[in-house]
Amino acid sequence: MRLISFSLFFFLLLKQSTCFSQNDNYDSLAKVVDHLVGNEQVDVLNKLALEHVRNNFNKSIEYSNLSISKALDLSYCAGVAKALQAQAIAHFFNNDHNKYIQLCEKSAEKAIECNDWILASENYEKIGYIHLILWQDYSESLEFYLKSLRIFETKIPEGKIYLPLVGITRILLAQNDLNSAASYFEKAKKYIKPTDESGLQLLYEISGDFKLKEGFYSEAESNYKKSLALYKKSNLYGGMIFCNIALANVYREQGQFKLALECGREALKLGDIYQQYQRAKLYGSESLAKTYLALKDTKNAKYYFHQAIVIANNLGMVAELKSSYKARASIAENENDFKEALEFERLYVANSDIIVSKQRNSQMNRLEVEIEREKKQIEIEKLKQEKKIFQYNTLLVIGALISIIVLAAAIISRQKIKNKKQRELSILQQKMLQAELENKRLNEDNLAKELAFKTKELTTSALNLIQKNET
Repeated sequence: MRLISFSLFFFLLLKQSTCFSQNDNYDSLAKVVDHLVGNEQVDVLNKLALEHVRNNFNKSIEYSNLSISKALDLSYCAGVAKALQAQAIAHFFNNDHNKYIQLCEKSAEKAIECNDWILASENYEKIGYIHLILWQDYSESLEFYLKSLRIFETKIPEGKIYLPLVGITRILLAQNDLNSAASYFEKAKKYIKPTDESGLQLLYEISGDFKLKEGFYSEAESNYKKSLALYKKSNLYGGMIFCNIALANVYREQGQFKLALECGREALKLGDIYQQYQRAKLYGSESLAKTYLALKDTKNAKYYFHQAIVIANNLGMVAELKSSYKARASIAENENDFKEALEFERLYVANSDIIVSKQRNSQMNRLEVEIEREKKQIEIEKLKQEKKIFQYNTLLVIGALISIIVLAAAIISRQKIKNKKQRELSILQQKMLQAELENKRLNEDNLAKELAFKTKELTTSALNLIQKNET
């Protein structure tokens, strides 16, 4: 039973808030957008791009391209991220899944750049969904849901963390790991508030999935009906399609084939609302084919399986092709058409191999990325260690230079002081010598004066004595 495909089909559409709900404001927005300026104009262009994703691909891309151009001119990072997501959703409804994934990744990168964590987590959840529903690549899907979960845990713990937890629950349910799925679902339920209508829609939906897996059909029916009522209230066609298909599964398991056919037809009718959106028709056709097969109405079963195969083949939905080919092989075998049975069995095996090959390639790619990451981490650690050593050596050199400079400064300062003292001493000695010479000169002058005076005195005395002797 491939319930997970329908469940995840709805899960993605629920996140496209503008895509499956009515809004009468877009006509007026289109009229005023040219009169707006700055970030406000970019935001309106993005809203218009989202409005057209399901019914006019070219118009949606036109609006988003214009938004990107203006947002880049304004350096409006969040505007670019939202425009890229709008383009991704347009490609999703245009059935180009690879382009959808590429643009979601670009949008996530840009969202992280401008710290728009909610937008980044939404993009990761969308990528996780595609890997699960198209290729049953559980490990790749889990990787992106875990990226979203880490964002909630580290950046927006108060946000709707139950969304990635529900995504992980779905992956585990698809692998029939009910215990692990229940563990993650219990974590998710803790974050769903009674007033959170979208959270309650998921709560009843997943509860129905568990009960269906466990064979408690009446409880599964009750939960799906509660979920369906909430989707009708919100006018969310994606959820309504899912619930009808889920109820068809429940009724089919109980042998209530009339009710199963009614729900399958209702899902197909709801899917016709958006003609270009082929996946809705695929799921409705699959549901009807399985019910007709259970009724042993092989004519109608083959017709609807053929419809499902054509759509799945066009969309490259390998997991859906695999299940439809297996059913057609079983029908052909029961009709003893062994040639046709062999051909469908071959196609079934080929698509199984594609899924296994893609899973292995994803594992190899992740392993290569992990090895490369480890190499980079080792290189980073090596560079960090070298940086630490360089910084340590630099500090040593700087310390030594500072020590040398301080020592040199001390020596120079000491030498200056010494030289100053020597100059002062030399000056003092010179002054003392000059004073001594001056004293000596003064003494000599005094002696000369005294000698002259004595000589004069002696001369006078001698003259006086001579005069006395003459008289």
